[in-house]
Amino acid sequence: MSGNISSQASYDEFTPSSIQKGGCADVSATKIFRRQGLHSCTDGFNGRVDGAVCVPYPENNSQNFVDNSDFAFRTTVTLQPGSGKKGCLTELRFYEKAAPTVQVSRGTPRAVDFPKRYGVRILANGQQIFRKIDFSTTQKFSLERIDLSDAHLCFSGNTTLEVEILAYDFTNTGRENVWEIDDVSLFGGCCTGAATSRNAKLAFSAYQAQRQVGLQWVTNTTYKNDYYVVERSTDGIQFSELARVENLAAHGDLETYQTMDETPQLGNNYYRIKQVYIDGSYDYTELKTIQFHADLENLSMYPNPAQNQLTFNVKPFTGKALSIQIINNFGQVLQTKEIEEVTTQHVELTLDNIVSGFYQVLIQVDNQKPIAKKLMVEKMY
Repeated sequence: MSGNISSQASYDEFTPSSIQKGGCADVSATKIFRRQGLHSCTDGFNGRVDGAVCVPYPENNSQNFVDNSDFAFRTTVTLQPGSGKKGCLTELRFYEKAAPTVQVSRGTPRAVDFPKRYGVRILANGQQIFRKIDFSTTQKFSLERIDLSDAHLCFSGNTTLEVEILAYDFTNTGRENVWEIDDVSLFGGCCTGAATSRNAKLAFSAYQAQRQVGLQWVTNTTYKNDYYVVERSTDGIQFSELARVENLAAHGDLETYQTMDETPQLGNNYYRIKQVYIDGSYDYTELKTIQFHADLENLSMYPNPAQNQLTFNVKPFTGKALSIQIINNFGQVLQTKEIEEVTTQHVELTLDNIVSGFYQVLIQVDNQKPIAKKLMVEKMY
């Protein structure tokens, strides 16, 4: 940006320069602006007379970075990639100075409160794609270089980018809050599809948590993700949606998401994550498998003691093969019930041929290890 230090009312004197045309994309930009508040001009970096922006901030300025603040420096950049090409942002540069005194328009230096930190936020077509905060300010003009390459900010369609630079966490001595900024530059280049995804990461894990399944995934493409679909299958072929998780961040760093399957099925449970991007495309993670065996210890059998009939609650084992045996103290099998597929809530056994005494009931579901329950039979003769 360049300007005339005589203006102290608007940002009209700070106009974009070195606008690139051709290559993989055409680029244009607006002037530096703020939604609220006037500005003054100070000597720029190295004392240049074209001026830097010297911006008063409200006295109650937040001690934290505020998204979409009316007091942020802004510039809007329009990117128009050529057919079949992609344009990428690689770096944001500017000079900043947070000094305890300022000299406005060659006037007398005066003491001010100054910010200790600043942050940067970038939006693409209104969607946040980059956000980093807590950069430290300096009391002399220093060149700030914000690396955007790891965020993989590449675009194949016409894109309107808005850059926000906000100072915050001002000293508090009751003076005017001021920050100086100069020569805001946004750098980029051409990129290929391979370049945009070479460092993309999507890792997924599943773990058993008692009778539930914990699902966790890590991604570094939140800047272009829309949402995530957790899918489950019992055969590894036909999947259904278990949960939908919104994308809560927008940057190129690793971000962790997690959810639970509170009602897994007996047998194998197959899980995968569908990562859906803003443009409607998507990727899948690898499959993870968690197996649950039938919890036979909790199978209810009543009445006990029994007389003429014994009932089992087998609803939890619907669709499974079931075997029930009554065995006496000599190891002899007195009665057997074989069910190829459980389709009812209860299974009943008659005890007409079982005399009073103590027995073991052996229960097996599918090919799992069977368990034994004690049974007492009391006949009324």
